[in-house]
Formats: sequence, structure tokens, C-alpha cells
Amino acid sequence: HYHALFQSNPVPMWVYDARTRDLLDVNTAALEQYLYTRDEFLHLEGDAILPSRELDVALANTDLPWKGGIHRHRRKDGTVVHAEVKTSTVVVGDATLELVAARDVTEELRAIQALSESDDTLREAQEIAHLGRFEWDIPHDQVRWSDELFRIFGLDPESFEATYDAYIRRVHPEDRLLAQGAIEETLRSGNPLASEYRILHDDGSVRWLQSRARL
Repeated sequence: HYHALFQSNPVPMWVYDARTRDLLDVNTAALEQYLYTRDEFLHLEGDAILPSRELDVALANTDLPWKGGIHRHRRKDGTVVHAEVKTSTVVVGDATLELVAARDVTEELRAIQALSESDDTLREAQEIAHLGRFEWDIPHDQVRWSDELFRIFGLDPESFEATYDAYIRRVHPEDRLLAQGAIEETLRSGNPLASEYRILHDDGSVRWLQSRARL
């Protein structure tokens, strides 16, 4: 029963002898991920799935490709995948076995990288256009400002705590009721916010802002 569960598990897995490093078993998902036949996989050398440029590191640590973490693994056709590796030690009689699970996370990492690049592009566009962005967690009064919004207000992200009250204090005294009224109307009606008002920098200089927001 346990072997059937091992073989049918959708996560690529294999078992090896911790002392001899001999591969003892491999499930179907691992064969599909690495493109080997069962016989080929069970006769692989310990560093066979490492990309060539990482072999020097592997020689210093023969367990590297199978230890926990995210590693680059090479498939039979030479393509490389990023695998999230987890291991468990199992003692059977006098033998100590290692169960290895290696889930392909290549697409997940690509999506994270694409999102990071998108954020960088957004920050650059905001800086060029002098567009700031904020998110306000109303129940907890926690406000997240973009880097450009800090620049617009002439503030240091490291020393300024962005809260609603701190923001209102930066609005020109003559425009505070206007700014507060626009926000309160949006909170009451749920309609998008659209207002114009002045803000004050620490040096006394004045800036005009157009503010747009929605719940």
C-alpha cells in the first residue's frame, strides 16, 4: 500500500541509501519531470541532475542537489528546472534511507520575477510622471506610500510614519477641510475620490496635488 502511494504521488520523489548513495526507488512523477526511464534514473550518478557549471560546488558537497531548498536540476534533455527539494530520513532495520521530494517551481519563480520587473517598471513610470500611489488600511490606519509619493511630499520613508493624521498635517491649513471633506464623502458614499489641494514641505514651499482614489 505504501509503495502504491509513493508511486502515485504527484510530487516527484525518490529514495536513496544515505550510506552508499545508491538510488533505490523513484516514482512516476520524477521520471516524467526528469524525462528518464526508471532504469536510467536508478543508475544516475549523484550529481547527474546538476547543471555543469554547478558541479564544482557539488564536488565539495555531494549532498547538494538533494538537500532542502531550491536547486537548479538538469533533465535528461539538458533543460534546467528549478526544484523545491525536501528530504526526510527513514531508518529501516540497519539501513538509513533518504526520501527526496523535488517539486518543479520554475514557472512560479518566473511569475515572481515578472511581477518584480512589473513593480520596477511601475516605480519608474511613477517617477517620470510624478505620480504617487498609496494604499490605506482604514480599520488599522496603516498607509502604504510609493517611493514617488514620498518624494512628492518631500519626506524620508525611513523617518516618516505614513498615517491618515500625518498625511492631513501635510496638507495646507487652508485646504485641510476640503481634503478631509472629499475623503469623508468617499467613505460615506463609496464614490471615487477626486480633489485638488495644496501640500506643504518642511521648508515652507507649496505644491499643488490632484488626488484620485477609490475604495
